[in-house]
Amino acid sequence: MRCFIGVDGGGSKTTCAVAGEAGDVLAAATSGPSNYHALGIDAAAAVMAGVVEEAVRAVAVAGAVQVEIAGLCLALAGVARPEDRDAWREAVRGLMVREQLPVRWRITAEEVVITHDAMAALVAGTGRRQGVVVIAGTGSIAFGRNAGGDERRASGWGYLLGDEGSGYWIALQGLRAVCRADDGRGPMTALTDALLRASGVTRPQELIRPMYGAWKPVDVAALAPVVLRVAAGGDAVAGQIVDSAAAELAGAAHAVLNGLGLGLGESANDAQVVIAGGLWDDALMCARFTSMLSRTAPSARITRPLTAPVGGALLLARGAA
Repeated sequence: MRCFIGVDGGGSKTTCAVAGEAGDVLAAATSGPSNYHALGIDAAAAVMAGVVEEAVRAVAVAGAVQVEIAGLCLALAGVARPEDRDAWREAVRGLMVREQLPVRWRITAEEVVITHDAMAALVAGTGRRQGVVVIAGTGSIAFGRNAGGDERRASGWGYLLGDEGSGYWIALQGLRAVCRADDGRGPMTALTDALLRASGVTRPQELIRPMYGAWKPVDVAALAPVVLRVAAGGDAVAGQIVDSAAAELAGAAHAVLNGLGLGLGESANDAQVVIAGGLWDDALMCARFTSMLSRTAPSARITRPLTAPVGGALLLARGAA
């Protein structure tokens, strides 16, 4: 059976899908994060190999067939430079010699598409390599490509240098607001009770140990829905955090649109802005982002993805084949 594999990996989870020649998804698997800058290439590659093996094995067992791989795309967070692609290319070579993987490879490691997760999200959103995508999940980034093939990105610098408006950033602002309120340096806020309860502690001072100890960025980002929920309940401090997050994401989108010359007289399709990532499930976040972007880029057309990002990775795998 001739198949294509797409892998979408980010700061929270990694998903693999296997599709047949007709494009129908035959099996999928999901595991933990695979950003190798956070985990190291060995650990990240193990996650990638694990989801690929699980999905491929499901196809082989269900169809009692020999699976032949005609295309593979790895769309992974943290892949921005040639050395990133080189590291993953080596991981692919390791994947191809795994004896427990029940496949026959019809491609070489050099023919595998290795790109960043934003490209897969863009293709999943527009069905082509054109437009702008704004990802807001554990991290955040705005990425775009115009008809001439020029690419531009904004934000996506990681949780220490940037990723403004991301789940990590929102949660961190919420935790900081709790600390300021406890000091008397900031207003009282419903975030205090909500975030302490969600963190499993009783006093703000008890946040220090996990924040500087066991918590990883994904653990902090998991608190973002709490901030969004408190904001939706009318808390002024939480509302300001959501406003700031939306403004940061709108600013990143505008920078990409402007840098690529999109939305400046071209067709509305060229100014398509796809929103992808878990934070966009929040209605308040979407509304504030839409309002803010419309002020600086009134011709931008905000849309939801046509399919999940892993679907974009599958399209890229098929396109390369």
